[in-house]
Amino acid sequence: MKKIFIILLLLNFICFTSFAAVNFDGIDDTIVLSTNANGTPLDAGLKSEWTVACWIKPTGASVHGRPFGWWDGIQDGGIGRTEYLLFINGGVAASGWQNNISHNGYFPTDPAGLSLNTWYHLVGTFKQNGTAKIYVNGVEKDSVAVANEPIYDAPAGRFFIGAGGDAGGGLEDPFEGIVTECAAWDVELTVNEIKLLANSRVKRMPLQIRPANLKVYYPLNDQPDGTSGDGDTFVNRVSPGTVDGTGDNGANNTGLTAKAEEVLSYP
Repeated sequence: MKKIFIILLLLNFICFTSFAAVNFDGIDDTIVLSTNANGTPLDAGLKSEWTVACWIKPTGASVHGRPFGWWDGIQDGGIGRTEYLLFINGGVAASGWQNNISHNGYFPTDPAGLSLNTWYHLVGTFKQNGTAKIYVNGVEKDSVAVANEPIYDAPAGRFFIGAGGDAGGGLEDPFEGIVTECAAWDVELTVNEIKLLANSRVKRMPLQIRPANLKVYYPLNDQPDGTSGDGDTFVNRVSPGTVDGTGDNGANNTGLTAKAEEVLSYP
């Protein structure tokens, strides 16, 4: 009986204190993801049609930053030539695509705003000659018509978590809060698929939706609760060892702390 009790206690600990997210300090924390060679499906296949998604919990008073996205690593006139991302600006959630070749950008925005210390599921979608959309908790909040834009194929690009990048190797728009379940597809997901992502409340759900089109998935559950992710590897679960990330808690050496799961259940 005592052994059974210990086993049940351990199972309870695993289920309810599983580490599954990362806390960013909003100053200089980021997870730097591997650079892709030109012409690979990951680099070229997410230009004309894509979906990016993640769970976030804003904790900073400014409610600002870029929790997840992709940037081509090249700037023209101070603006990334091609990027697609989820971002928060003044407490308002948005997704975006911009191309400095055409000097056009598309930024559907949720006017309702986000509250501090509350979990949200964010999804941004984009389709060339179609629409760009932002979803919050499975509900479409805004859409913007997209022209038949020229698609710039960058010689190198990377995904980022926790902050954007600039041409000088610095950070742009760091996010203060908790991030988990970052995923990107090279297709525009349907409304029902996006609702399933948000409403299932199950870890690893991105692996079950359009797996042939899923390019990267970071559950961010690589480190034990309370430990620093600085210098640690965050694995792309679509293809481990390909486009994995490395934690960097910056010069102030704070933040980037692994957090126990708060919002999702493990299957």
